Amino acid sequence: MKDRKMSAVFSTFIKETRLEKALTQESMAEQLGISVRSYAELEHGRSLCSMRVFIRLMSILDQERQLRLIALFVGALNEEEKDAE
Repeated sequence: MKDRKMSAVFSTFIKETRLEKALTQESMAEQLGISVRSYAELEHGRSLCSMRVFIRLMSILDQERQLRLIALFVGALNEEEKDAE
């Protein structure tokens, strides 16, 4: 369950970020050093990224987007803890 929630948060975030920056899936994949197919699977929530890809993503994001991603993950974790109670 936790992986699904995190995957959903992450996939929504990277798609919104890509669209805000007016980038294609191809250009995002290139910046992250992964195939277009792998990027599409991330964006559609069908897979989780490796730590290497996550670090590359954080390095290409501006500080505002980095903080937004962290806040989304914290929010997802808090929701999960409430559901477990």
